[in-house]
Amino acid sequence: MFIVEIEELLRNAMGLDAASLGRETVRQAVRIRLEQCGFQDGIDYLEHVRQSPEELQLLIEAVVVPETWFFRHIEAFQAFADWVQTEWMSAQRARMLRILSVPCSTGEEPYSIAMVLLDSGFPAAQFRLDAIDISRTSLAHASHAVYRDNSFRSTDFTFRDRYFSREGGAFRLAAPVRKLVHFRQGNLLAPDFNIGGDAYDVIFCRNVLIYFDAEKQKETVSVLGRLLDPAGVFFVGPAEGCLMIDAGFAPMKQRMSFGFLKRSSPPASAAPHKAEAPKRKHRVIPVSQPVPRPMTKPSSTAGSTRGNIATVPDLAKARELADAGQLSDAHDVCESLLRTFGNSAEVYALLGIVQDAMGRIHEAEESYRRAIYLDPGHHQALAHLAVIADRKHDTATARRLRERARRAEKRQIFTVQAKENDRW
Repeated sequence: MFIVEIEELLRNAMGLDAASLGRETVRQAVRIRLEQCGFQDGIDYLEHVRQSPEELQLLIEAVVVPETWFFRHIEAFQAFADWVQTEWMSAQRARMLRILSVPCSTGEEPYSIAMVLLDSGFPAAQFRLDAIDISRTSLAHASHAVYRDNSFRSTDFTFRDRYFSREGGAFRLAAPVRKLVHFRQGNLLAPDFNIGGDAYDVIFCRNVLIYFDAEKQKETVSVLGRLLDPAGVFFVGPAEGCLMIDAGFAPMKQRMSFGFLKRSSPPASAAPHKAEAPKRKHRVIPVSQPVPRPMTKPSSTAGSTRGNIATVPDLAKARELADAGQLSDAHDVCESLLRTFGNSAEVYALLGIVQDAMGRIHEAEESYRRAIYLDPGHHQALAHLAVIADRKHDTATARRLRERARRAEKRQIFTVQAKENDRW
């Protein structure tokens, strides 16, 4: 069937595992392009795509559905701000700080990075921020820098008041921030991706690897790993941490940041002191601010079998222990919470992550499954199970789990959008 060959073309071109995105999404994109090109037969269209790089790009544009917002997974930006202030600034490096956001989608992530640096007191002249994406449409949107409510999903809008101006029913980003981000088109899997470019001190590559199969995941991490400075930081999405550990990276010790270091990295403070450290300013995101967990609603009753447990500080303590590498202690706290308050999807999901890091894969798999039993739409547990299935070379199961994770994330997005619409 020609659609299978189309899926293989997309996999080779952009790493996409069609099952993880949802095969109907790919089929719909093909139907759109068939109609727009005037083809009646799918085989004719397949040959056209094979012979036309431009048509392949247009098909990619039809498949890619940008889904991002400012300060998505805020813990990563908090960890980034801390790293800049405690490691980079204290080292007083003489060269520019180099940052990469890939894929950058419609620009919310790289612009968030720029705002963090400005609010950390980091001079604009001392950093370079590259933002790369395969989609020309997304890059055009990013360069235009006009955003609607869907791009603002946090509970704190002070950054919007500070850096945006109203433009009709939307918000335009201030020009001084726009000019700090250098956008360009690029493909992570292209042989010439960033050949000859300088190494980056920070790489953000988040929430894209979950849509690749195991082979393309390893290839992408390897490519970006080579582009990362030995003392640099690599941020991935919440469901992608296991891939980094498997590739030899070490997790940062910031709570739920999903930031990773090269295991051989020397401390940044060992760098020679040459330049004067920039002065600090207020931050766009206070590190001490409580961060809501978006995947499931907090439960109002202790011992609920489907929601979060009521003792959020205890759960936060378990996360902090895990991020600090105190895995046995974190494991004990999770077990204690389950004994005291009963079943909780959030606790089982965290317990699975801890067991995974301890190398207790079978136990981790069971914990993730219990989380999904309690909350079938628990995106993080589904994504971690998909990674375990990949390790077992069970490709079919991994694809099904990623597809479920994708649907769960979409449902959460729709819920957030509905709440935002109600607010306005």
